[in-house]
Amino acid sequence: MDRKRWQANVRSMEIVAKPPEAITDEDIAFLRENYTSMGGLLPKGFNGGAFFTPTHVARFMTEAVAGLCGGFAPGLRVLEPSVGSGVFLEHLPPDAEVTALELDETSAKVTSLIYPRANVILGNALEHGRRDYYDLVIGNPPYGESVELADGSDWITLSKSRGSYRGKSENAFLELAIKAAKPGGYIAYVLPLGIGYSQASAKVRKL
Repeated sequence: MDRKRWQANVRSMEIVAKPPEAITDEDIAFLRENYTSMGGLLPKGFNGGAFFTPTHVARFMTEAVAGLCGGFAPGLRVLEPSVGSGVFLEHLPPDAEVTALELDETSAKVTSLIYPRANVILGNALEHGRRDYYDLVIGNPPYGESVELADGSDWITLSKSRGSYRGKSENAFLELAIKAAKPGGYIAYVLPLGIGYSQASAKVRKL
């Protein structure tokens, strides 16, 4: 399984390296069916805390939120702060206003090709400044890694250290979701169990 994922991802990298005009519909279909990002394929410390999200998990989470809110309203505003291969976007309404952020250049390019209507941004999600806006923040954010911001003075999950603000990725991404979701909005994340009890996550549990 991992070998096949690896080979498919290598082929995907070759596709996105092509000039835009050389990318075919068949290429995009291959990306949609086969690209999964490197989450879970690289050793810890090299994957940026990324984890592969199976399609059935993304579908279940999206359908669960839709059930909670009585169905998605037209023009649903969605933030996916660690979009990876875009698996969550596959299950959103076609008219959703989607903002998707990703640190990995290949994943950002793949998602842009598969979901051209989404606003895919290559960059650090923690620097995304839109607040109290999104109807839904959804995803499988990185965890078990350290994150850093040059100015994180208004973040309770980040502490100043050696001239910048640092903290655990899972805590910071949960704080990001709370900041970004509008009042009455929804947050649906895949998170480690430690969020519920670890001392390192005590601050974010109070938000």
